[in-house]
Amino acid sequence: MLVNKEEELQRVTTVKTIMMFCVLLYHTLLALQKNGSELYQTTLRQGLSYIVMWLNSFHIQTFTFASGYLFYMVRYEKHGYRNGKKDIVKRWMRLLFPFYIVSILWAIPAEIFIQGGSWTVIVKNFILAISPAQLWFLPMLFWIYLVFYFFSDFIERVPIHTILALYVILYIGKLFLNRYVPLNIFQISVSIEYLLYYYMGFLFRRANVAKNSRMKDCAVLISAFILEVIYLLLWIQVKNRFLIDLIQPLVCGFQVAAVLTISRIFRAEKLSVFHTFQKISKNSMGIYLFHQQILYVSMKIFTNFSPLVFVAVNFTIAFGVSYGITVILRKGKVGKLMIGECNKLKFA
Repeated sequence: MLVNKEEELQRVTTVKTIMMFCVLLYHTLLALQKNGSELYQTTLRQGLSYIVMWLNSFHIQTFTFASGYLFYMVRYEKHGYRNGKKDIVKRWMRLLFPFYIVSILWAIPAEIFIQGGSWTVIVKNFILAISPAQLWFLPMLFWIYLVFYFFSDFIERVPIHTILALYVILYIGKLFLNRYVPLNIFQISVSIEYLLYYYMGFLFRRANVAKNSRMKDCAVLISAFILEVIYLLLWIQVKNRFLIDLIQPLVCGFQVAAVLTISRIFRAEKLSVFHTFQKISKNSMGIYLFHQQILYVSMKIFTNFSPLVFVAVNFTIAFGVSYGITVILRKGKVGKLMIGECNKLKFA
């Protein structure tokens, strides 16, 4: 059966917005973990800590998948991304300019005045982009964009199994090299892992024939569940971090496939007809950029609640305030630049 690409695009776009909610929920739940955010030293019930790990196995991965999906559509269907330096500058303005400007005006001040971070931490986390709070996604996606920009024609021609074999070699190589070289400067190490999810989106858009069936859907969902359970057990019982990292792309890849399967079964694209959802989707980039520092503040104020009430209150505050900031910024040209809306062209 031929795929309805317009419907599929609507579904993937809807899933991107849903993943923004998942990121916000993840960061809110993380605050309740004993070994999570240092802002709030409350131990979650064991079940909630598993939810945190589960969310971390698909939220940004699925967002990266959507970016790869849109890359294929723009380059191979709309014949874009062929203007060399101009495209790269636009992508820099879309991703790295917001990274630097939001870091300087928002994330670094929050790190210093709310978290009490030292300048050594600032240099390490933000200048070298080793751990720049929620902003790590931006340089990661920029490097992946460059890889696909220069090599996607090769990737398009080469059989899938060859690309996957190259990826496995590259990924295992970076795991070994990471022991001796700080590869995650400017998020390079993470970019290598996330190449897989971008490639999955690339392939998903390329496919024109749907081979969906109940048996295939069940196989994907059951496999994703089993792999996630194995992954969680390894986290709990095995001290060998290398083994956990080794299977991580496989586990996360199946979680992304499960998200897509569920979104198709429940027709997630139907959410896009609601005006409220459209407004949230339109402002989702800004919500992502600003939410974590708002959580820093709200978690210091609204602390004396049960875990579930704590999550609900702080999630709502972080969402509402970051949404409001984004709406205000989008009213002016400078504000639009700050959140990456540098021109009329929509990017992945």
